[in-house]
Order: sequence, then structure tokens, then C-alpha cells
Amino acid sequence: MGTTQQLRRLALGAIHIAACTLFLTAGPVGAASGSKESPQVFGYLENAMIMPAGFLLKAKLDTGADHSSVHAKIVERFKKNGEPWITFDVESVDGREVRLSEPVFRTASVKRLVGKPQKRPVVMLTICVGKIKRRVEVNLMDRTKLKYNLLIGRSFMSGYMAVDPAKRFTKKPSCIGGEAQ
Repeated sequence: MGTTQQLRRLALGAIHIAACTLFLTAGPVGAASGSKESPQVFGYLENAMIMPAGFLLKAKLDTGADHSSVHAKIVERFKKNGEPWITFDVESVDGREVRLSEPVFRTASVKRLVGKPQKRPVVMLTICVGKIKRRVEVNLMDRTKLKYNLLIGRSFMSGYMAVDPAKRFTKKPSCIGGEAQ
């Protein structure tokens, strides 16, 4: 091997090492600006709190879902100041039904494993998991046949959470005051 080839290999090796070092020290993709923190590690199942109502739900953290989804019994659709609103009931971990009314943010067309896409109303809810509080899109659906009333998707987790599938219920919701991220 000639001297020129050896120099090229050394240069490429140095570039590779520099790129890897930069990637590993850059911090989480999508983290809040100015944040140097790494995402917190959570189990695939966690307790979550819907705020400001303050009731708990068992949640499955689903890295395969774009958005979050909550089991809701739709009570009423109505207009308030000309805007669509929805009233729905959510069952907390202690069996209480909590009634919420929220403006409809949009209607989602959600792909299912079998059959046609399903139209679901979407509202903005503030959810707390551990110390992470975020206001995100949550679609309302009948999750009766599913094990967990709340599914938390990537729009909540991205840049803030990492999921360890071997862990469950690692942190209690402990959000206090302030604005959701």
C-alpha cells in the first residue's frame, strides 16, 4: 500500500471518529432548544396523569404510534362560539368516570390492521408522565377491548423519553404548575 493510500485511510478514520464523537455528544434529537439533557428512560407501561383534572390512567408507551389515544365514551358533540366541541368520559385507574369537554382540534383518519381507516375526533390534552408534562394531540376512541386506557405516542415522547421494554411503572407522575412543553 502506497503512502497516499495510507494517508487517505488515516484521514477517513479520523473523520469517522470525529463524526461518531459529535453524534454521541450532541444530545437528543428534537430536545428543547438549549437543553443538554438526555431523554429520561421509562418503562413500556407507566402511570400518566391528565391535567389539570389530575386523574391517573395506566398508559402504554408506544413508539410505533404517531399520536396518543385515550379510551373515551363520547357523550355529546356541540358547537361553542361556532367551534366544534366534544364532551367525553374517561375512566381513571380507580374506576371513577371523569367527564371532560374540549374543543375538537381536528378529525384524524387512523389506519387499522384490518378494514377501512377509522375517523376519530382529536383534542389537545395536557399529559404528565414522571416529571414530563406536554400538551399533545390525543384521539378519542373506544379502547374497551384493549388493556390500557391511554396509549402515548411519539409526539409526546420525542426528544424527552426513551422506552425500555423490560421495565414497567418506573416513575410516578409528579408534574407541578407551569406550562406544558
